[in-house]
Amino acid sequence: SPSSAASDVYKRQEYNTFNFYTPKFLVFLKKYLESKGVKFIRHTLRALSEVRKVTGDRAISAVFNCTGVITTRLNDVHDVKANYPVRGQVVIVLAPWIHQNVGLSRVGVPITYIIPRPHSGGHVVLGGYSDKNDWTGSSIAEQTQSILERTTKLCPELLKEGPLHV
Repeated sequence: SPSSAASDVYKRQEYNTFNFYTPKFLVFLKKYLESKGVKFIRHTLRALSEVRKVTGDRAISAVFNCTGVITTRLNDVHDVKANYPVRGQVVIVLAPWIHQNVGLSRVGVPITYIIPRPHSGGHVVLGGYSDKNDWTGSSIAEQTQSILERTTKLCPELLKEGPLHV
């Protein structure tokens, strides 16, 4: 029946995982790798083949291309089909009482998740969207509202202290 199908949409999936507060984690990771002798070189390239020019005669054991979808703008990368944007949107709220990851992934419903952000003073990431080939760089108000509605329905505990502080 339609009513039972609608109620199935918001069944919680709780899970345990490692959560990282990315800004702090990346600082830690860089310092750790430097302590092990890794050298970081930041340089703007027009092609991946320019790496050898930038590094000179230094021995290179790895190159990390962190350009994401912008890789297609490099002169020697032409695989546009394998490199396309996937636009997401999240809302960050203050909810230090939320400690469990909660999610929902179901056909016909945008991806929905609640992820406590460690070492952030109680911030929680609410999401989201996953829109292929969407280059929009700004938030979309309707999507923000949808995220808030879906996550509070999935996890009413978000509202335990009253309205969300976004």
